[in-house]
Amino acid sequence: MVSPTTRHASRVTSPLLLLAFASAASAGTFRGNTVVEDFEAFAWGEDWATVQFSPGADPRLSAERQTVYAGEQSCRLDVPPGESLIAVPQCGTGFVGAGGKPPLPLPGTPQRIGLWARGEPATSRTSPVPGGGGHRVWLRLQDAVGKSADVGLGAVSFAGWGYLDAPVPFLVPPVYLSALLVRGGDGPLLLDDITVTTTAAEPLFLSVRNLSRERDLVEGEAARFRVSLQSLAAEVLAGDGELVACEAGSPEVVADRARFRFSVSAAQPFSRVLKLRIPPGVYDVHAQAAGARASEGLVVYPAGPGRAPSASAAIRRFGERGDALRVVESALSPAIVVETPGDKLTFFRGLAQSGLRVPGHLLARVRLGEQRLQEPWVAVWFGAAPEWKGVTFADGSPCPSFDVPFLIVLDQPPTDWKLGDGLELKFRSRGVMAAVMPLLGVRRGDPGETTGWHGTAEAMGELASTCRSWVPLLRAIPVDVREECRVDPERDLVEIRARFSYLEFSGRWGGRPRRIAPVPPLLMLARQAGLPVRFSREPAPTGCYTSVGPYYAIPDAEEYTCSISGLLRFVLSAVADVPPGAPGAQVSLARHYQALSDDAVAVPFWLARGGEAGRDAAEALTRFMLAPSNSRYAYDATSGRMRAWDGLVAQARGDTAAVAYAAEFLQGCWHAGLHAGLWDLLRARWPRIVAGREALAGQGDWATLGLGAREEAADLVLNAEVCFARLAAKLGRAEEFAEGCARAVKLLVAAYALVAGAPRYARELGPWHSPVDGTQKVFGWCRGGSVGLVAGPPPLVTSPSDAGYPFAAELLGPYYRERFKSGPLEFFGRTPAEWSQRLFVAIGCPPAASRFVRLTPQGGEYATNYVFSVSPGEDGWPALRWDSHRSPKGGPLSFGCIAPGSLERAKTPRVHTVGPWLRLSAYAAIEAPPPPKEPSPQAPPKPGATAKEPAAGRPGRSRP
Repeated sequence: MVSPTTRHASRVTSPLLLLAFASAASAGTFRGNTVVEDFEAFAWGEDWATVQFSPGADPRLSAERQTVYAGEQSCRLDVPPGESLIAVPQCGTGFVGAGGKPPLPLPGTPQRIGLWARGEPATSRTSPVPGGGGHRVWLRLQDAVGKSADVGLGAVSFAGWGYLDAPVPFLVPPVYLSALLVRGGDGPLLLDDITVTTTAAEPLFLSVRNLSRERDLVEGEAARFRVSLQSLAAEVLAGDGELVACEAGSPEVVADRARFRFSVSAAQPFSRVLKLRIPPGVYDVHAQAAGARASEGLVVYPAGPGRAPSASAAIRRFGERGDALRVVESALSPAIVVETPGDKLTFFRGLAQSGLRVPGHLLARVRLGEQRLQEPWVAVWFGAAPEWKGVTFADGSPCPSFDVPFLIVLDQPPTDWKLGDGLELKFRSRGVMAAVMPLLGVRRGDPGETTGWHGTAEAMGELASTCRSWVPLLRAIPVDVREECRVDPERDLVEIRARFSYLEFSGRWGGRPRRIAPVPPLLMLARQAGLPVRFSREPAPTGCYTSVGPYYAIPDAEEYTCSISGLLRFVLSAVADVPPGAPGAQVSLARHYQALSDDAVAVPFWLARGGEAGRDAAEALTRFMLAPSNSRYAYDATSGRMRAWDGLVAQARGDTAAVAYAAEFLQGCWHAGLHAGLWDLLRARWPRIVAGREALAGQGDWATLGLGAREEAADLVLNAEVCFARLAAKLGRAEEFAEGCARAVKLLVAAYALVAGAPRYARELGPWHSPVDGTQKVFGWCRGGSVGLVAGPPPLVTSPSDAGYPFAAELLGPYYRERFKSGPLEFFGRTPAEWSQRLFVAIGCPPAASRFVRLTPQGGEYATNYVFSVSPGEDGWPALRWDSHRSPKGGPLSFGCIAPGSLERAKTPRVHTVGPWLRLSAYAAIEAPPPPKEPSPQAPPKPGATAKEPAAGRPGRSRP
């Protein structure tokens, strides 16, 4: 037994926590001992994980604070005689390969490795040995080429603390510690200070350790770090050091720093605890001293959501630059608003490039013999134009000819207008605003009917009346919505209050804007299908059809409250008993647990073990899932949102997998609390749970109640919201509970609308082709360009879920029995009564608050205005288009460009996304290049004649 001569107060926790030299040398000028793991403040399941153990062994590596060799705690293992255990260090901040964690790096070129051990013989032992318990210990090492070696340290056969070590076999540096192996003896085994004897070219070893690890660090709290220095040099080295916190995405931005002075030698290590106060965000904390450097990651969670940006302020700031054209798109309105500082506007320009002609019909009120409009609107339509017969569906299949009438509302009267290459408008004053909308939305007009609008005064009058009713509505476009929610579990009721803000333009024409409070189309579709939804004021139809439902609004109102009853009970009924072999509760936790193991089949799953051992395994697994080092983070300072997702999946499959595995993470946390009772652990990591839930944000939109343009089945996100609401209930988070319930109920409403309401709505719109098999399908998700009515993922249910099964059986049973041939619905039994008797229990709720709580917007990119999409056309200016159809010359069906004049081309647009409800685009003008000149046709030369070349500097004539 050789006793090391140096001590170290903090273990190395990352491959970056290295030496003062760049790489380990094969031979160095300094030799000595350094501690690489001191088990101070370590957490089983987070810093170390048990990957294999015998049935009789306790898998936990628990912290022992009463009996320690040095510092504040050691590591305790309970492995009975004849049993075994293998644990691995979880070092670093990312996964590699198929789930393995990077092992613990050993500094320099290790010569020997050992640890301090203490055996505590059991008092009931019948054949005592000379103290120590007889445990045997190995350390598994790994080198740079992947070679492994098990270094046997021998048996713990002594009383009190003793040091076990052994020489390191030849390995290619750098060398890593990859596992700890124990064969059991009598009583508990205590371990402390894994130490290496090493040679190095430089003497200093620096490490930094985040001490604020018992719970998530929230803004306003100080982050505590221990900076430690060890030296291989006999002489004393002294100097100044620094601890700096930099933003992870912008290393040049320093959030805070702390300086220290050190004095260190081989006999006397240095350790100092420093504090940093850092605003919310994701940071890299760097320590440096005498040329040595070390790093540690840090996440500071926001105390609450930030203030959402003001839509009106964003529009005002965006318009301060003198762009040629600006476009305001609101996901709350079927119209867009265009603005130019000039005195010209052109609509429907460039249709010939798509194989179409400009609209052939126009309706406006003018004085006889004058060009001056008497009312602030113009209606145009195409009629029975023959080239529209060449329009097909997006997949190229034939499409019946149709018509799309447009309404344009202006803020001032034009002095001149004409239908040339588009609708050209000239104004007396500079600075023009206009709203543009397909009058019927996505419903395709019958050209036989629209062509006859000019035929009778009655038809013209009805059309003019419809246009006049829209004028005040399109002068006040809703651009933002703030939602609040309140839940009442006793009455099975969820109330949502929506408040809107508007972009208004009355202009110089007179007349007042008329504000309306729009209703999400899927919500209205669900109500029409029979779902009990009540409004504080009755919504009125607008006659505009969107890709996901009818556009209804409450007139002359800026807010309303809707009450949804009968759905909250599905959120508050949880699976309490999982039948053997059913993957419902297991699947979320099993993937994470298996990711720790080299041999997944050897990992005993906690639910299968049951009892205290099952709870212990669940605790380790939950710590692993909640550890900041096992996730990837993104912070948006504007909205105050921290988002986290699975680091394993993010590295293996990219960030696009964040939604699926954030949902799985939330389900895993719920099952760990429900089945293992780990509520205190979950309570300490509540900000991390919220950050996991925020990874789902931005995937939905207002029109579809959060269902949005997602490729995953709706039950994936539904179950995540359900589990989040239940976690909030159990942990006493009343506001988050109400918000989670409201979001989950909105998703249930969306699912009901898609299944029960969409077929009838689709029939109202007329034949609408599906690119899958040519038949009408229930639409699954909403995208720009009116493609809501396409075959999409099933809204519910493709995998076992707590809320999905009873909801599907009670409200949507016939649909799912036909779609899935009864398979998934029989997973927990054949009837809801059977499920409730065997599996489901009610969840207790926090006291219901009488006030409304804020429903934070889901963030993310602008969703869609569910009528058309806006994208640059052939000449760069914005064009309205339907991606669901193809024009005669190919490409999406475009309705031409909107431009400030007829000669300019546009530069690349400047786009600013304010949030999921608002997108602003600005276009700058450049001079159009001259049209290409083509040589004039010439008669073929006569035999023997020579063609004449044009004179120098005088090109040949162009074809007229």
